[in-house]
Amino acid sequence: MGANNSICLKSVYDLLDMNFFIPDYQRGYRWSQNQVTDLLNDIYSFASKKGKSEEEFYCLQPIVVKKCNQETMDKYNLVDGFGDNTWYEVVDGQQRLTTIKILFLYLLKYHLKTDSLKQDYRKELFKIKYATRPNSEEFLNSLIEAGHQKNSEYIDYDYIDNAYSYIDNWINTNTKDLPGKVRATLFDPLVNTKDNQTERGTIQVIWYELEESENSIDTFTRLNIGKIPLTNAELIKALFLQKSNFTEAEVEPRQSEIALEWDRIEYALQNDEFWYFLNEEINNTPARIEFIFDVMYKIACKKEPELLDKFGTDNDRTFRYFAYRILEEKGKVTEIWSKEVKAFFNTFEEWFTDSVWYHYIGFLIYCGVDIVTIYDFYKDKPKDEFLEKIKEKIRENVPVKYKILKTPDNTKEYDVKLSYDDNKILLRKVLLLLNIEYIVKQEEKTYIRFPFDRFKKESWDIEHIDSFTENDMNDRAQQKMWLIDSVSVLEDDEKYQELVKQINEFLESFDESKNAKDKFLEFRTSILQAVGEQVSENSEDDKKSIGNLTLLDAGTNRSYGNALFPVKRKTIIEKDSHGQFIPICTKYVFLKYFNKGGASISRWNNSDIKSYRNFVVETLADFFILEGGNN
Repeated sequence: MGANNSICLKSVYDLLDMNFFIPDYQRGYRWSQNQVTDLLNDIYSFASKKGKSEEEFYCLQPIVVKKCNQETMDKYNLVDGFGDNTWYEVVDGQQRLTTIKILFLYLLKYHLKTDSLKQDYRKELFKIKYATRPNSEEFLNSLIEAGHQKNSEYIDYDYIDNAYSYIDNWINTNTKDLPGKVRATLFDPLVNTKDNQTERGTIQVIWYELEESENSIDTFTRLNIGKIPLTNAELIKALFLQKSNFTEAEVEPRQSEIALEWDRIEYALQNDEFWYFLNEEINNTPARIEFIFDVMYKIACKKEPELLDKFGTDNDRTFRYFAYRILEEKGKVTEIWSKEVKAFFNTFEEWFTDSVWYHYIGFLIYCGVDIVTIYDFYKDKPKDEFLEKIKEKIRENVPVKYKILKTPDNTKEYDVKLSYDDNKILLRKVLLLLNIEYIVKQEEKTYIRFPFDRFKKESWDIEHIDSFTENDMNDRAQQKMWLIDSVSVLEDDEKYQELVKQINEFLESFDESKNAKDKFLEFRTSILQAVGEQVSENSEDDKKSIGNLTLLDAGTNRSYGNALFPVKRKTIIEKDSHGQFIPICTKYVFLKYFNKGGASISRWNNSDIKSYRNFVVETLADFFILEGGNN
């Protein structure tokens, strides 16, 4: 939408004595009972709320309008309007506007018991004229005389009449208070102004006025294909780019500068690597820059908690906050943009660029630490103090204890208070941190950055590296797949060709074989002997320990189940070679990087478990808690 569009907040009272025109590209009035009663519930709940701040208000969704030109006014005979006979074409929001008028008409009849607001409120109820169904306004206005009435001339009339009935029914049957009090509670916020309101508060609308050069139909189409509402980002952008923010000489250059910088920030945030570093999950809003404004609002609310009451927590809270600020701090738009919006973005870019900050902050965001908390650590702090604060927060999120064991040969070995039977969320955090800290410690030797975007887009399991158990695989399909996978790691070795041939022949008749289970057990024993896993030397406690656990995407983990270690190893290597994301420590586990003793690559034994467990503790010693001493 154009840079010169105007945006502001107007109270419903400000809309009185205005003239609205519904063009022919709009459909007729179609609000259902749910939509009408939802609006009533919202207004009534807000008006009844105790302890509202003086400036608190209930905000309706945007009403998008454009001043009618003379050609339109002549064509549709738009005369006898209020004031200077200015008419506004309603591009979006006619359903809300019509419902508000129906509600007013009901309240005039049953609350004020009159047909005009003029005497008590100095204004008349706004006019609405329709390009099609030109008698709709007359039908609307007749409600004040006849109340609920039927007219089958147009289907719009049925919907209008139904809406009137929904209002009457809701007021008289669906609330605990007496109808008179309910009507008063609904009426007051409709006629209160921002400068003169009762304890029931005021209702305001987001008023979005298009430039006369804007194409109304294009805007309407954009807003209504798939019902795409104006986003907070679009509304806030209009606030920053309004002509009234600048002197005549600086309008064009300042608007262009902010618009270009806006696009640069949005482009940067559209990079998933940057986005997922800062966020736990995808943001489905069309404009990701909204994230910057949300963070600014959260920080403002942390400093001044009363802002939450003032601007609320709903989807439009951020817009209301900035609309208020730009109105209150007239002439400071350039300063707000440069010293706040751009400054926040530049801070996030700095975090993203610094490898250590990137990894530690990305980990904390994954753990659910609010970015406002991280910003508090950063603001006005030296870099080393900021880093230490971040590391302290990481320690809070991985409260793991370990101790150093004495061994007969005086080699260092660790006992870690962490097992598969423990909290799985904690285990995932530890295994993720392991990958991150390994990269951080390799910073000067590698260009690798942990890809938070790829990690957060997938589901992750805690994988048992040695998963063989005696009672596995009673299901025929599992047995068949296990044999197929196992053959794939034996077929390249000459000494197993006869065994491979026998298994392949058996697999051809496996589905029809009546003694498949017995033959499976026979072949399984032969395969386990071939790869040295006929007797597992790893105890159940060892298998549940951190020395036997790693991160693996759920799809890979569940596809190979309780496969042999060499099958798993082969699968990991194949997936990695085809570009599948395998966390670096998971990949190195299956490549046996962490056991320097030259252990067999065909199985994961007790020596591997101890070596890997030592690697985990030594890598994360800065974050784990050493029992009985300092790290």
